Parts: sequence; structure tokens; C-alpha cells
Amino acid sequence: RDTIGFVSNVNRIIVALSRARHGLYIIGNGKLLQQQSDEWFMTLKQLEKQEAVVEEIQVHCPEHTQHTMLCKTGNDFQFFLEQG
Repeated sequence: RDTIGFVSNVNRIIVALSRARHGLYIIGNGKLLQQQSDEWFMTLKQLEKQEAVVEEIQVHCPEHTQHTMLCKTGNDFQFFLEQG
């Protein structure tokens, strides 16, 4: 199922991007977003110009600081959450 569903709605994109107060993480398939939405294409291209797009992020448990891992996919995040 290569579809972006409700996040293709321009109003939802605007709300998602404008509600951030201290920072914003967009976790997902950027290539798919760009293929299916001109708005996401322009947004992600702008973020790339600002060097704000990464392929992985390091996450850690605030209660168990020894639990740290690099997450590249949704499955990585799920695994991390299940281990916490």
C-alpha cells in the first residue's frame, strides 16, 4: 500500500507543521510523501536545503540511560519501545 492517506490533505500538513513550538520530528517515508504530494515535496526539499533531514536518529530511555540505539525504521522504534 503505497499511499500517504490523510497526510496528503493540505490542511493537515499546515496544522502539523505550524503547531510545533520547540521542534518537530517528521518520521516517515519522505520519498513516498514527495512522490504523492507537491506540498510535501516542497517542504522536504526546503528541509533538505537546511540540512534538517537525517536517515536515522539516536534515541534513549530517560530512565534507563544504558538503553540507546539508532533508529532508522518504524520497526526500530517499535523494538525500542518494547524493550523499555
